[in-house]
Amino acid sequence: MNRTVRLYSIVDSPRLDYTLQFINDHPLFAGTQLVRTSDPSSELAYGDASMSSSLFIPVQGYFFQYVSGPWEAECHAHTWQSCTLQAVTAQSTRSDYSPDENVFPFDLFESIFFHISRFEEWYPASQNQEWDMLAESDHLLIKYGLEKIPVVDHLVKALWEFVHKKTFQSQKSTLRITHDIDHYRKFSSRWSILRKLAGFVRHRRPMRKLFPLIRSYWNAQWKNAKDPYDIYSWLLTDLPIDKTIYLFLEGQHPLDPRPPSDQELAYVISQAQQKEYAVGMHPSYADWVDSSRLEKTKKRLEKHTGTQVDQSRQHYLHFHFPKTLHALHRVGIQSDSSLGYNRHVGFRCGTGFPYRLYDFSKERSIPILEYPIAFMDSACLHEAKLQKDNFESIFNNFFQSNEQDACLTVNFHNSFFDEARMRSIAAKELYVALLTKFA
Repeated sequence: MNRTVRLYSIVDSPRLDYTLQFINDHPLFAGTQLVRTSDPSSELAYGDASMSSSLFIPVQGYFFQYVSGPWEAECHAHTWQSCTLQAVTAQSTRSDYSPDENVFPFDLFESIFFHISRFEEWYPASQNQEWDMLAESDHLLIKYGLEKIPVVDHLVKALWEFVHKKTFQSQKSTLRITHDIDHYRKFSSRWSILRKLAGFVRHRRPMRKLFPLIRSYWNAQWKNAKDPYDIYSWLLTDLPIDKTIYLFLEGQHPLDPRPPSDQELAYVISQAQQKEYAVGMHPSYADWVDSSRLEKTKKRLEKHTGTQVDQSRQHYLHFHFPKTLHALHRVGIQSDSSLGYNRHVGFRCGTGFPYRLYDFSKERSIPILEYPIAFMDSACLHEAKLQKDNFESIFNNFFQSNEQDACLTVNFHNSFFDEARMRSIAAKELYVALLTKFA
């Protein structure tokens, strides 16, 4: 049964309207709509304690009003029902209310907005950067060790319980499968082994793995065996779920891999289309703010797929607010999936559910649907410090903790499984078990 909840607010801001739209569109708020009214006696009030509504959420008056200059933010835990909620507050404006069944303890609207708008990346308070972006160590959720919790989704559930006065019935999490294809072949020529041997030494891999490396090279180059990165027969799933493959095409930067030949590109596209994958582009590291080069990459991919390409994910998740956002919009990209961590597993946006990003320069949402990444294989390996036991522990704990009430976009590279095998990590077994678990 659908329910409309009338909301009276003393705050009149496009940022509040954006947040309310996010909540109304959120799958965990399904069947309920918040509708703003001018009636102070509406059942839900967003204001101060003097208001007479039956339900009350206090106004912090900070992130909705911020324009420029230094800013501050902290996370504060609040117990709600059987859940712990995380408020994002400015120390100078913090004013906790004593919660009861009709009074919410903090401004959850501003807390949600802080995360989904990527406020801290639009207005970085730190000059500490990595890959031209705010260093992950300075992200608020990382600082507080909260990145593995979908804190925004918990707030949405709490709001649902607040207005309905009953316990939310949990549901199985949704899995969205994605793959970045950076390296089409491990051994692109008979001279590739020299580069691989140099990498073997540089990455300090155990000597017992040297013979398997040489053997795989020999088989691929001289025995017509499949290249170790050609694992599409089992990597690409038949499951009828949301799934996208992002293809690297054009190299413009030292951090870019070797561009594929037309034959290599056509082969992977054919494999993906047979399994009914959507095909998106994976632009060069250098293309993050260059719409002309993005357009060139998009057109080349469309020529090969025979269809319009409107999905994208940045190489190295190289994303600038607002330059990348605007560049993608100019070339007709309708969905992006770049907002995840390079060095951690978790929810960079506080949620894994898709939503439209906010454009502070225009104070409105932009018509690009973001699919935040929750798990990336290389990020897990980095967090695990390249250790097998650490990797498997992080992997298992994360997915066990988020079995319910989450949307999990995961990214597995075709090249990762060979790397994992060299480190004795059972990545294929973990991946197949994950598909089975959420099927």
